[in-house]
Amino acid sequence: MKRLSKIYVLIVFGMLALGGCLWIGMPQKKFSQMENRYLTTWPSLNVKDIMQGNVQKQMANAANDQFVLRDVWMQSATQIQKGLGIKDLNGVYFGRDGAYYEKVLESEATWKRYKRNIGFVENFAKKTKSDVAVMLVPTAGTILKEELPDHAAFYDADKRYEEGGKRLKNASWIQIQERLNKKKVKEQVYFHTDHHWTTQGAYEGYCAYLGQVGKKAFPYEYFKPECVSETFYGTLYSKAPVNTEPDQLVVPVNIPACHVTWDGKQREGIYVKSKLKEKDQYGVYFGGNYGMVEIVNEENVENETLVIIKDSYANSLVPYLLPHYKKIVMLDLRYYNESVKSTVEQLEPEEILILYEMSRFSQDSNLVKLMR
Repeated sequence: MKRLSKIYVLIVFGMLALGGCLWIGMPQKKFSQMENRYLTTWPSLNVKDIMQGNVQKQMANAANDQFVLRDVWMQSATQIQKGLGIKDLNGVYFGRDGAYYEKVLESEATWKRYKRNIGFVENFAKKTKSDVAVMLVPTAGTILKEELPDHAAFYDADKRYEEGGKRLKNASWIQIQERLNKKKVKEQVYFHTDHHWTTQGAYEGYCAYLGQVGKKAFPYEYFKPECVSETFYGTLYSKAPVNTEPDQLVVPVNIPACHVTWDGKQREGIYVKSKLKEKDQYGVYFGGNYGMVEIVNEENVENETLVIIKDSYANSLVPYLLPHYKKIVMLDLRYYNESVKSTVEQLEPEEILILYEMSRFSQDSNLVKLMR
């Protein structure tokens, strides 16, 4: 019996020692494809950083990020917690329909910040000569609230829609909620594993906007939507990975040939197919987010310019808009630090669309740039 106990202790000690050696000795991972973020690596040691406590903190973070088989352990732990009946994890709700829903609370999408941002938009619209429209896309949990777990805490989006329409006098307020509520009955308008809307959802946004500005939308089939990936796992899956079916990623392919410039660099088309081999496949649209993207459609003879001030929800809507404008310029205020006022005056657009997902608009600290 004593001999078996010694063997057991040796085995456990050996496993721990092996794990420790692998932990320290294995090549460090700088980026996690599953979590779509950069990982903390082991720090270089020097006396100054040790005395200030910087090394200790970085070593603790690195120990967590560089843990052997981290992705496997994360998946296993999440699966166990979901199996035990836990309904939300790492800011994600597990929906009744098997989909993931972003957990957005009033304390995050604050009413104060929302009103402030609406004020920035109103002042911007008042000072520009262009026609300004505002589309704040509902969070998936707003449209599909019946799929959220019982008693799931969620921010009051309805109140924000009601107030937004009242507060804007110099910009038109686009009602997109009703269209998405109707479409969700027959089509998937949001990804199951990601916070973005699908190409069907984006098409509804396209129709809503063109209806607002008096233009006629093309039928969905006109754009010949094509599935470019059947293995899309989005940002919400990265936060709480469990065994679940991936999404399909569909993009419209019948779009005009355009000259595209991202942050001053000429690109080939609006799609970056290499992104389909990476974790963040939604980056197939323009390769991700940039401060300024300029798209010129040489086939369009109307010579109209549209400026879109946006978050990443606009990336999948813009392909539908391409046939209707000579030039589309996207400004992402998270990365664009030039004067918005001067840029708009230089471009002289006929139309300006401010397009955000509602909860992100309510949290965004960059809309103050509209005043510069």
